[in-house]
Amino acid sequence: MYSMKILAAVAILLIAAPSLAADLQVLDLQYTAGGRLVANIFNQAPDGIEDDITVKFYDNGKEIGSKLYTDPLPRYSVFSVYIDYAPSAGTHEFKAVVDGENAIKESSDDNNEKNTSFEQKIDTAPRNATPEPKKQEEAEAHEQTGFAFP
Repeated sequence: MYSMKILAAVAILLIAAPSLAADLQVLDLQYTAGGRLVANIFNQAPDGIEDDITVKFYDNGKEIGSKLYTDPLPRYSVFSVYIDYAPSAGTHEFKAVVDGENAIKESSDDNNEKNTSFEQKIDTAPRNATPEPKKQEEAEAHEQTGFAFP
């Protein structure tokens, strides 16, 4: 008799309990040598997401771009978004935030952002520099033009 009541209570709970909400997580954030800031986003809940998903990118606290992911996101799946970005010389704290406006109901918003640091080195090579001519080329140029090289 008790086992039948327990079984009926469990069945009612399972039917009445809503499914778990989506849970978006920024898995990683990388700045590539090609000048791209790439964020990998994971839906780690058993529900898919049909809504558009916004990912915003920041450099030292200032928003530098955003991407809108519009495809349906199946459960337990990953997608990548990126922006092209050329930071100035110095240290940069990059951040990616998924669903910062909380437009999508999630079981946790605590994992919706990721930070990474990046050091942009100063490029001391001059742009469009003409290489120094070799001695033989200098002599030929002097004969043709009459100009002497220092």
